[in-house]
Amino acid sequence: MTLGASLNDSFSEKLASAVVRWSHHQELAGFAHDCALFCADVLEGCTFAALGQTGRRMRLSHLAATGTVDDAPWHRQLQWREGPSFHAVATGATVSASALDAGERWPRWSAAWTAVNGHGAVRAFPLRHEDTIIGVLELWTRRPEDAARLPATLSEHVAAHFAMVRRHEHLDRALTTRTVVGQAQGIVMERFDLTAEAAFAVLSRLSQHQNIKLTHLARRLVAGGAVDGLTPAGDDGEAEELPSA
Repeated sequence: MTLGASLNDSFSEKLASAVVRWSHHQELAGFAHDCALFCADVLEGCTFAALGQTGRRMRLSHLAATGTVDDAPWHRQLQWREGPSFHAVATGATVSASALDAGERWPRWSAAWTAVNGHGAVRAFPLRHEDTIIGVLELWTRRPEDAARLPATLSEHVAAHFAMVRRHEHLDRALTTRTVVGQAQGIVMERFDLTAEAAFAVLSRLSQHQNIKLTHLARRLVAGGAVDGLTPAGDDGEAEELPSA
């Protein structure tokens, strides 16, 4: 069956329906799980589907995995930095390999995979957004011919929605961070009768002294009204002394 045949009306309809669902996701973990389920359920011969995302220095982390085989060996790629997903991210090219090929290219990881899952074939698609590889889609099938028929255009749809959901998640996280830091800043302003700039300087100084992120410090202050070095006013109404520089 050719690529054109694999993209038949039935598959196209299922993909169109999945794309609508994907567009409503606001968290990357939920999107990745939905996407992995779609691949495992819809693609002919697919026994395993996994998605990972890249971080700083192209470090790969797990998002979701599902299928009829054991997913534990997939996680070994993160530990050993060896395997089809890591290779796809490192080279920026789609990786295709049978169990025999995998054994030659990634001997340690391949041995772990075949020990629990037996033979099969894999394709790992780097997910691109503009000029950046933002993740990877790894698919295993029972036979090499099934892997060869996997529609390459699927990865383009996955990458586009992956980028959209990740951007939404990052914006939402940034907004939440800005909100909680602003709330903590307001607490310090009121407690010590400080300007906004001076209150932020106090929080930054405490963050550095305690070696914790400013966001974490702010969350503690907002949730409990106190953090180490910055406690509520005593019974006499006097606030504690401001932390020194």
